[in-house]
Amino acid sequence: VTEAVEIYRGLAAEHPAGIFLPILAMSLNTLANRLAQQGDTALRSEALACAREAVDISRNLVAEHPTFYLPDMAMSLHTLANRLSEQGDAASRGEALACAEEAVGIYRGLAAEDETVYSKDLLKSMDLLSGLSRSQDGPPALLEVEVRQGAGFVWRVEDALTLVREHRIFGSPVGCVPGHSQQNIVASLPLVLMAEEVTLLRDKGIAKLVTATYHEPTEEEQRTYREGRAAFVEHQVQQALAFDAKRRAEHAHHPAKRRHEEGAGGDAASAPASSDGNAPIPDVAPAATCEDVVNASEPSAAAASAEPASANPPQPTSEAKPEYVAY
Repeated sequence: VTEAVEIYRGLAAEHPAGIFLPILAMSLNTLANRLAQQGDTALRSEALACAREAVDISRNLVAEHPTFYLPDMAMSLHTLANRLSEQGDAASRGEALACAEEAVGIYRGLAAEDETVYSKDLLKSMDLLSGLSRSQDGPPALLEVEVRQGAGFVWRVEDALTLVREHRIFGSPVGCVPGHSQQNIVASLPLVLMAEEVTLLRDKGIAKLVTATYHEPTEEEQRTYREGRAAFVEHQVQQALAFDAKRRAEHAHHPAKRRHEEGAGGDAASAPASSDGNAPIPDVAPAATCEDVVNASEPSAAAASAEPASANPPQPTSEAKPEYVAY
């Protein structure tokens, strides 16, 4: 990767029009991530320098082409936020938080135009921003669950998204969105939790029970909650599809089926495989055809030429006794 960065850097210097600058920024991002994975303190500083350079290049590209290079800039900001968070000092954490906020803002705008493409990236940046925010504020605060009429209500958007992302508790959104054209169909905050969920959150020390936390969510909070929930669901769907594709690929290359296809393993391999590919199907005699049945019912030439049977078949003697089968 280092050699690729040097090559693209030379090409970018030879072509002032900026043809190779996007590829250079992408290579710098990859190099920054690879260096950070080594775990060396000296390499972390080099990774941070690469991430900063990638962000600077992306900013210049966005200044010339405001919409075309926005995804690249958001990716560079996400990488820079990660590299800054690894430095360990308060100034770097503050800068990382600012980069993560900017990346979330860009991805939010991109997801509004094409949710299927950018929802996963938006979720990653929002998770990074949430983690950086908690590290800035010290230990995580307890979630607030309002208990009313035997049910638990979650009003704050931060608490609702934390339940979804970290604890896989979605709840039931029962609030309506007054500014939405389908306000009776699109549900939003607050969330209603089951009694078992409230008890679990309390016993695990994740949430505290309060009696009055009603806070009407703003339009921005409602939108943040809906986008965060939708992005998380899309991420889970993509993971499930990837797992299913991997399972199907492994099933297609099952050892028993592969031995059958390669023709190895003697009679067991030469036998046709079963529908599930686990064991060969034993040889079975083919079913009789209509012609076979007709031929079997007609007397053969040898049988016709034989001496006809007597009209009076021999009767059994008195000594002959019928045989009975005891059950």
